[in-house]
This record gives sequence, C-alpha cells and structure tokens, in this order.
Amino acid sequence: MSKALRTCLILGLMLGVNCPATARPKPEGKMAPKITLRVYDYAGLPAGLLSQALNHTEMIFEDAGVAVARIVCTNDESPKVCNQAPDPLNIALRIVPKPVPGADYGTLGYASGPYITVNYSRVEQFADHADVYLDRILGCVVAHELGHVLLGADSHSATGIMAAHLTDKELPLIRVMFIGFLPFQKERIRAYILSQARDLGAGSVALAQR
Repeated sequence: MSKALRTCLILGLMLGVNCPATARPKPEGKMAPKITLRVYDYAGLPAGLLSQALNHTEMIFEDAGVAVARIVCTNDESPKVCNQAPDPLNIALRIVPKPVPGADYGTLGYASGPYITVNYSRVEQFADHADVYLDRILGCVVAHELGHVLLGADSHSATGIMAAHLTDKELPLIRVMFIGFLPFQKERIRAYILSQARDLGAGSVALAQR
C-alpha cells in the first residue's frame, strides 16, 4: 500500500472523508463516459500551473469513471471548437483574475449552465491561507464546479469534493492527494453524461477508451 493511500485511509477513519480508489486497476477496454472542458485562461496563470491543476481535476473525475478531455482555448493555436457554443457535454471554464461584476468576492468559483467561472485571485489567497498547493486547490475548485454542472446547483454534500466549504475535514487530504465524489454522486454523474449523449445523438462521441 502506498504512503499516500495509507494516509488517506487514516484520515478517512479520523475525519469521515471519502478516499478515492486510486489503487484500483482500470479494466482493459472499458468505455468511460466523457466530457470536454474548454479552458479560457483570462488570468494569465503561471507556466505549468494550469496544466497541473487540470491534472488534479482529471484525476478526480477518473476516479468517478469519467474521462475529461481538455482544450485550452486562450492561445494562438486555439481550435475552431473554441468559438462554438458550449453544451452539457462541452463545458466552458473561464478563469478570471478577479470577481466579475455582481459576484461575491469570497466565492472561489460558480457554475451557470455549461459555463464555469473561477476567481483566480480568491483561489490564490485561499491556497496561501490554507497552506495547500495552489494547483491542488485550483484543480479541486474546477472539479467542484464541474460537479455542479453535472449534478445540479443544489448538490452539495457533507464531505468530499462537493462539500459546500473546504474545511479541516477536506484540507488535510488535499495536502497529500485529493478528495473525490461520493459513490452515489459518481453514479449520478455517469448516468447524466450517458443520458445527455443519447439526447444529443452523440453516444459514440461521449465514450472514451480507457
């Protein structure tokens, strides 16, 4: 058993935190529900930070049995899809340098339809105050808001990635690995993606070879 997983299990027993099944082998040839995340970095994140943060986001969703395909849209070689309207399976992530007008300054991020907005300055301040790596907090915030897109606005839980607030229950685990979705949330997310794929007539597109 790895040190990280052992730490996770100890914290789970102490704090009631759900531990992602990172040690579970992936079945060969299994098809996983897939979503696309278009990333618009308006905050000008430091080199490598965005990639590392999204790695954490993808890890959280991989543990839920979902593949996340990222497309970075704020560069000189952005694909044409970046100019198309998002939909339930093609979600737009906007990272802004400060709160947009009308938004609560203390909010790390929020979701509206297939759009996610993350307040980078607030995430940066929170990570510094909580003594957690910035890329891990940013990745968790993105995963949390993606969870709202897929599970609905009223989908907070007492623990795990969908907790309404990152507290002393979640932060110790984020420091060593990551927090994930609860089992029933994983099932709902996969069912929602497959349902949307059928509705959009894109069943073959919304499945990714694992």
